[in-house]
Amino acid sequence: MEITLLSVKTRTQSNTRRKKLVGFLDPRLRLLAVRLMGVQGVREYNEFIASLPLDTRRWMEEASVNHVAGLYEARGCRILEKNIGVEKPYDILAECPGGSGVEKVFIEVKSHLGQILVAELTEPETEFAEANPRNYVVCNVAGLASEKPESWTTLCGVYAELPKTIIKATREERRARIIFKP
Repeated sequence: MEITLLSVKTRTQSNTRRKKLVGFLDPRLRLLAVRLMGVQGVREYNEFIASLPLDTRRWMEEASVNHVAGLYEARGCRILEKNIGVEKPYDILAECPGGSGVEKVFIEVKSHLGQILVAELTEPETEFAEANPRNYVVCNVAGLASEKPESWTTLCGVYAELPKTIIKATREERRARIIFKP
C-alpha cells in the first residue's frame, strides 16, 4: 500500500507538534506519477473529471474520503464529521491528539483517477484554508482508476506549509492550486 503524507520541516515547538499530527510518513513518489503530471494539464484534467458519470464521481469522493478518514483514525484521531456530497469547505472534521491536548483538524480530500499530484481548492475552500492555515489539511488521493486502496497514492499536508499558487479567476474569486512535490 502506498500511503504518503508530506512531512513538514520543523523550526519551532508548535511546528514539531504539527509534524507528529499530520506528517507521520515520509514522502515517496512513484516515477509514473511524476511523468503523468507532465502529460496532462490541470485544465484538461478538470474537463475530463467533469465529463465522468455522476456515479463515478460520487464513488471517487466517497472512497477517497473514507480512505483518508481511516488513515487519521489509525493514528488516534476521532472523526467528528464526514461531508460526502455536502457543500462545506472541508470533507472531514477530526479531533487529533497534539502536544497541548486535542486539536480540531479540517481535512479537504481531492481524488483523482490517475496519478495526478495537483489539488485545486474552490473559492470557499481557499477562503476557509486561508482563515485556518495551521488546522486545514489538504489530502490528495491519486490512482482511483484501480478500486484497490493499496494501489492509491495518498499525500497530505498542512495548508500553511504547502507550496501553492493563489489564482484569481475573477476580481473577487480566489482559488489555491497546490502541486504536491517530494
